[in-house]
Amino acid sequence: MPRLTLFFDPDFGDPVWANLDYELSAPEQESGEWLMGRIPTAQLTINMRTVSNKHAAISYSYANNAWFISDLGSENGTWLNGKRVQPPRKPQSIQIGDRIDLGPKARIQVVENAQDTVPEELGPPTIASTTPITTLPPDQPAVTPAPATNADNINFALQWLATPTTWLDGIVRFVVAALVALLVVLIFDN
Repeated sequence: MPRLTLFFDPDFGDPVWANLDYELSAPEQESGEWLMGRIPTAQLTINMRTVSNKHAAISYSYANNAWFISDLGSENGTWLNGKRVQPPRKPQSIQIGDRIDLGPKARIQVVENAQDTVPEELGPPTIASTTPITTLPPDQPAVTPAPATNADNINFALQWLATPTTWLDGIVRFVVAALVALLVVLIFDN
């Protein structure tokens, strides 16, 4: 079964993903897709203001025997090896050694499968090439994320409440919502 391993740079903007290897396995059916973005229902949820709700998608095609990345109309764009992936839905082939940028401090490297790398006691994990890529993204003005508003926070909370992944997760989210409501009533009742 084809696999793709992603390595999130140590200075990746979302600390959950920083310095992490993440392996994707091609699905049993003809094709599959992994959504990358801020929304909680994304397969790779990246909690960064510079990453769009539905930023990009990684897919595998058995017909082409290849992995692809597509930009989903993101505000800051998706960059593959220094070149912008043109939205909407013009997938670009990805392979070991490629560099994916989803915005400032959002760099992901496509690395060898963890089983094919050097054991940790013998040295750091390897990538396909140590030769620098000659094309870099053009200098972009730093994107200053908009300050979070109460509407953003409420929208995120409602999305979180509406998308439990298991029945137990649904119960936990209901209890959290009830406790928050009780706290609000106690604070504002005085």
